[in-house]
Amino acid sequence: MGDVVPEPAKAATGVPSRRRVLGVGAAIGAVAWIAPQIISVDAAGAATQPPLQNVVAVGNGGAIVSSPDAVVWTLRSSGVVANLEDVAWSALRNLFVAVGAGGTIITSPDGVIWTTRASGTLRTLRAVAWVPFFGGLFVAVGALCTVLTSTDGTTWTDRSTAGTADLLGVNGASASFVVAVGTAGAYVMSGDGVTFTNGTAITGVDLQAVRFDPALAQYLAVGNGGEAWTSLDAATWTAATTSTVDDLTAIASTAADGFVTTEDAPDGVGSWDGATWTEQAAATGHLFSVTYAATPIDRFVAVGLLGIIATSAHGIFWAPQTSPTSANLRGVAAAV
Repeated sequence: MGDVVPEPAKAATGVPSRRRVLGVGAAIGAVAWIAPQIISVDAAGAATQPPLQNVVAVGNGGAIVSSPDAVVWTLRSSGVVANLEDVAWSALRNLFVAVGAGGTIITSPDGVIWTTRASGTLRTLRAVAWVPFFGGLFVAVGALCTVLTSTDGTTWTDRSTAGTADLLGVNGASASFVVAVGTAGAYVMSGDGVTFTNGTAITGVDLQAVRFDPALAQYLAVGNGGEAWTSLDAATWTAATTSTVDDLTAIASTAADGFVTTEDAPDGVGSWDGATWTEQAAATGHLFSVTYAATPIDRFVAVGLLGIIATSAHGIFWAPQTSPTSANLRGVAAAV
């Protein structure tokens, strides 16, 4: 699709929305006495707490990079060596959760300091999402229809279904259903965040990601060979034409820009407005994940092979960013 096009500055007006004192004490002798200053425990903690990193990406070998602005990135220590597959953020819990191989789960309140959590499984976890409904919970999915849920990111409950498919993507943005998709078009759904059931496979190919867009009022599931499927009710799915045979790996969306999907191919991303699919040049290399970082960043952030990081205002023109790692970055999440 051609070379990367430098990203233009975002217009101030954006895109029309279609679719976020110390007291002085008495002097005694020659010594001046100062009244003690009272500092609350919370204030003292805030003084030592690292500043929140607005965007976090995770990847192979426990790699984690973070950024306050999606431009300047810093390599962080995850405390693990397992491949990390995905990461999610909860504003309600003020917490990042990353998942990966061997049932690895790690959490961080700021994207800098990470803590390992017990998942109760050794199966690879391939995706994680924050579901703001059903009281609020994280949902992690993975090998052999593994499904784990947690309200706080620390204690996890097994909700796995009796299936053999690997679940590769999970949606957390619909008030009605949690939907997970996977190998051979596998489809798992829950209407309450507690009971998960296997549904009829959507297609015969691997589906890697699923997302609900409130502005378009529809779900989009994407996967290998450029397959894309849409649904209004998470039950009946209709094939969409993408005009690509590249594997589609992840989905992000905004009220103004519709769906933006990364491609596991050395050319970029595709955008979908509910009717038309358009491919865009993004970076030289394969992209594995994408997120949207809202105000004040107002950018899509995509990551991929050998530490690739690229950003875009509307999913059309993409700018490469300097990455502090050469590890494959598999997942990315924004805290804004």
